[in-house]
Amino acid sequence: MPRQIKRQDAVVTGEVRRNRPEITAPARPPVDENDRWSVACDVVCDPGTRKVDTRHGGARYRRMRATPRTTALPPPGARGYGRSMRVGILTGGGDCPGLNAVIRAVVKVGSRRFGHEHVGVLRGWRGLLEQDALPLAPLDVSGLLARGGTILKSSRTNPFKDAESTAAAVAGFAGLGLDALVAIGGEDTLGAASRLNAEYGLPIVGVPKTIDNDLSGTDFTFGFDTAVQIATFAIDRLHTTAESHDRVMVVEVMGRHAGWIALYSGIAGGADYILIPENPPDVDHVIETLRARHDRGQDSSIVVVSEGVDLGDQGPEGEIDEFGHAR
Repeated sequence: MPRQIKRQDAVVTGEVRRNRPEITAPARPPVDENDRWSVACDVVCDPGTRKVDTRHGGARYRRMRATPRTTALPPPGARGYGRSMRVGILTGGGDCPGLNAVIRAVVKVGSRRFGHEHVGVLRGWRGLLEQDALPLAPLDVSGLLARGGTILKSSRTNPFKDAESTAAAVAGFAGLGLDALVAIGGEDTLGAASRLNAEYGLPIVGVPKTIDNDLSGTDFTFGFDTAVQIATFAIDRLHTTAESHDRVMVVEVMGRHAGWIALYSGIAGGADYILIPENPPDVDHVIETLRARHDRGQDSSIVVVSEGVDLGDQGPEGEIDEFGHAR
């Protein structure tokens, strides 16, 4: 009697045969030639699926159907669409990892995709006040991904320090022939950018850069993760030193009036006490807590303090920068 082999879709006798029907996908709807989005991108907004012939692996894949775009595109010749622009880029405040990567991305995407011309404004807002800038082409930003700092330099210049500085900033925007400006910075840099846009109508795009992670509208700012990693590494290495000498080690981290770095690195590094500005500390309670640890036989402790913690009269006084912050 011939051998029978049971398959998923058929029973065959003798020699094994593939008896699976091929499923032909429905014809793809034609693309509307008047719809520029569908013609240019040839994308599918409404995905469907179909089976492929099982003789080719039995895989499934998405079939993209071209559909009209629901959002109207700006008319040709509108600002930022259909014509090239002269875009300025500046970095302000402290440096952190990722600044050069942003500069590189703005220049390469703007040049190759939109045909924009880019100008690097040197030393933050000071370069805008003094109209100190240099041209940036894709070749100028090549290889910047692994480079720290910022090729455009930085400063803590405040364009709203006085009326003359503000007037110079507005004049510098026009003097450099800018159509738009990309400001890469933290609270102070973007605060000035917001005022220049609101009060003088300058088209400015802000990129949230700060290790302090204290900007609204974003969960994390670039530079914050690296700052937490470095602080955590330092705390990890201080544990053995504190244990060897029976000491209380105090680690001060940056963050100004935000305690994100202290909180994240303190928890990750196993600190015994963390002081942050959002929760004003009681120095006496800190001392009592550390003494209680030592009474229990713990001869060493790690305390992480954010730089913005207010210790009252015990805190040292320092110089003030143009934005009103202690240096």
